[in-house]
Amino acid sequence: MPRSRLCRGRWWWSMLPLSICMALLVWGSTASARAFSPTEDLVQQAYLAYYGRPGDPAGLAYWSQQLDAAGGSLDAIIQAFGDSREFRERYGALSNEALVDGLYQQLLGRPAEPAGLAFYVDRLGSGEATLQTIALDVIFGAANEDALTVENRLEVSRHYISRLEQRFGPEADVPAETLKGLVTPVTSAAATVIPALQAVDQLIAAMPSYQHSFQVTKAVDTADGSCDSDCSLREALMAANRSPGYDLVQIPAGLYALTLNGPADQADDYQDLEITEPVHLQGAGATATLLDGGGWTRLLEVRAGVSGHGALVTDLKLSGGFSAYGGAVFNSGLLELKRVTLTENTGFNGGAILNRGTLILKNSELRNNDAIPDAGPTGYGGGAWNEGTGTLTVDGSLISGNGAHNSGGGLYSAGTLTIIASEISDNMAGAAGGGLYNVGSLELRTTELLRNAANDGGAVASQEGGQASFRDCTIANNSATGLDLGGGGGLFNYAGTMTLDGCTLRNNIAFGEGGGAIETNGPLTLRNSILENNRANGHDATQLPGDTAPGFGGALLIIAGSQVDLSETRFSSNVADLSGGAIYNDRATRLTLTNVDIQSNRAGQNYGGGISNEGNLTMIGGSLTQNTAPVHGGALASNLGVVRLESVRVTANSSANAGAIGNYLGGQMTLVDNQIESNQATDGIGGGIVNDRDGRLVVQNGRIADNTARTSGGGLYNTAGATLELVTVTLDGNHVTGVNGGGLTNEGSATISGGVVSNNSSPQQAGGIICNGGDLTIQDAQISGNQSGNGGGLSNSNGCLTRLERTLVQNNQATAGSSFGGGLLNDRGTVQLIDSTLSGNSSVFAGGGFANNNTSGLIEVIGTNITGNTAADGEAFVNFGTISVSRSSISGSCTNHASLQDLGGNGPLCGP
Repeated sequence: MPRSRLCRGRWWWSMLPLSICMALLVWGSTASARAFSPTEDLVQQAYLAYYGRPGDPAGLAYWSQQLDAAGGSLDAIIQAFGDSREFRERYGALSNEALVDGLYQQLLGRPAEPAGLAFYVDRLGSGEATLQTIALDVIFGAANEDALTVENRLEVSRHYISRLEQRFGPEADVPAETLKGLVTPVTSAAATVIPALQAVDQLIAAMPSYQHSFQVTKAVDTADGSCDSDCSLREALMAANRSPGYDLVQIPAGLYALTLNGPADQADDYQDLEITEPVHLQGAGATATLLDGGGWTRLLEVRAGVSGHGALVTDLKLSGGFSAYGGAVFNSGLLELKRVTLTENTGFNGGAILNRGTLILKNSELRNNDAIPDAGPTGYGGGAWNEGTGTLTVDGSLISGNGAHNSGGGLYSAGTLTIIASEISDNMAGAAGGGLYNVGSLELRTTELLRNAANDGGAVASQEGGQASFRDCTIANNSATGLDLGGGGGLFNYAGTMTLDGCTLRNNIAFGEGGGAIETNGPLTLRNSILENNRANGHDATQLPGDTAPGFGGALLIIAGSQVDLSETRFSSNVADLSGGAIYNDRATRLTLTNVDIQSNRAGQNYGGGISNEGNLTMIGGSLTQNTAPVHGGALASNLGVVRLESVRVTANSSANAGAIGNYLGGQMTLVDNQIESNQATDGIGGGIVNDRDGRLVVQNGRIADNTARTSGGGLYNTAGATLELVTVTLDGNHVTGVNGGGLTNEGSATISGGVVSNNSSPQQAGGIICNGGDLTIQDAQISGNQSGNGGGLSNSNGCLTRLERTLVQNNQATAGSSFGGGLLNDRGTVQLIDSTLSGNSSVFAGGGFANNNTSGLIEVIGTNITGNTAADGEAFVNFGTISVSRSSISGSCTNHASLQDLGGNGPLCGP
């Protein structure tokens, strides 16, 4: 390297130890670094700023031209580099402090100083700057030792480009982490430069190089056995096959049609082009160099013995190929297709490609290929078929417009499939997997699956034990078009295992069974994702012959036998034409949700606006908000299922009945520390919750507040035959617009332990609680501030046995003109008041404390204090049935029209 690069002209030249500078000069005398323009240096600094690594020759050339064309403006670089996958993966999930500090570490090899850290964190937080602009600020503003660090790392980057350009070999695909490793050890100290330069040399030396080069000179397909000045593509490839080592075949622009036919596809001198040795076929560009099969032959076959450097095909267009297996390419060895377009090829399996070896599709396009039917199992893999022995990697590529008569419109994979930073769009399959079909191992990252269609799994179907992993993906506008059992508008997982992390699934639709975004019949894990605006259309919710669940699960349909784990994920604005606006969880399943938000989803004709459940459901954290259903369970309807909700916010949901939550058909439900608020039963019962016949509901802690029902049970409705247990629960501010039970209506068996029933209201009866048949036990609770026409705090009727122990009934009101029972109204039932207090209650007409309003009514007052209640008639009580009093104190006036029994041990009874 010339001395001017490392020593001459630098202020610190005189400070270097002589041994170090001499080493630099000795090493530099054997190196050959070309001159770099100021524009190229600027682009290289951008690579260091955004990626922490050297650029590549093609990228450097492209962006240098762009920069010169833009008059030196960095806007295009900021946009492209800052939005790149590599940049987002490095910085996407960090806090502002970690982002800024990470930039300093990457650019300058040191932490950010406190002042700089605070300055840039503040600018990030205020929106005055973005991480992309800060990256350039830091590197361009480097001074003193930092400037030396930048210059030394730039020197290593220049050397890498220079040596790479000098190679006689294929363009290199060096992993980003490897390139970062070249510059990361380099600091302001000159002694760190030599090892980095030597590391570059070692890296370059290990890269493949060509042994021979063959130049194609004519487009005519001939095979005379030699490649000289008159050399066809076939002849050049035949020569390369006979030549040991890794060779280059250069193919200029033009149309190369394969015309030589023969009796069988067994040799390289007719039909398709055979590759038997490592070779690089280099065209002049996918729009310039075209290899055409004329619709009668495959184009390329890579034999099993091709290994080592393998076969590399770059800058070509492969079209018009036809074969039973792999219309354009059949690979049994090691093959990379780079910047290659494969289009309008046809095969029975693998319209364009059949791979049973190792194949890399990089920066390429697989478009408008077809897998067509024939005898036997055919019509699979419109774009490509990856067999069980195959390993296929798709990187930075487009797979679009392909079709399969059977499954796998874009890709069919039974082997190992990895897809990175690609787009899979507008593919179609007659059976399953419009975009791709997997029965092997699938890993998909930073990829978009758009507008694909199939009967099942519009974008992807993974079946028969397939393992599928998705990360940072977008799955949008795909459709499952099957009208009978068609499901999984985006993804279909059948008897396989599927994992998604950081994905967005939106605007997908299933026309048959359901699962607008996903249908699963196997293990599914979903993390850090968004599912929005998906729909289970259910063929307009009309059940066709053979349908099992059309229109179920607007976003997610979980079939019997599945285990599903969802975390840190949002479901919003999904629609199921029948049930389960966001999620339908079938029987014999296990669904766990952790910190999942389910909001603004809708069930079109039945129940479960957010979730419809028949299996085992656990939800911890997160929310169910603004979901709607026309019949039952605006947020959640569970039939025969087992449900546990813990620390969930359930708000602003609505349905005709069970505005928020419905537990039906003998289901078991436990609710712990939840906020169930502002939900509405628009036409019936249970503004917050309905616990239906044979169901068991346990609610521990939490709030049921500000919910509304039209007829009864503003907060909660427990029907005949159901069992309810409330433990330290607050029922507050719930309301009924029609009849009774502002806070709670009980027709079954209910127990309340601790907690508060307050500020609830109803127009006719029981502002707080009504027990209408069944039995009710209340212990250590407070019933206060409730209001109704009659029975402001509590109403007991229809033979119900209500038992209050150590309970305060206070400041409740009966407000009707002929009202009865400010604190409590008993009508044809039995009430036991044990060690309790009724105080401060009021009735406009009669029975300020309580009213026993029927000849069959029985109230037992034991160890209870009744004081400070008010009414026009009977401040303490009014009685038309039977009252027995023992160990109690009753103050205020009493009106007794029937039987009042003093059983002894009482204080003053019915006195001032």
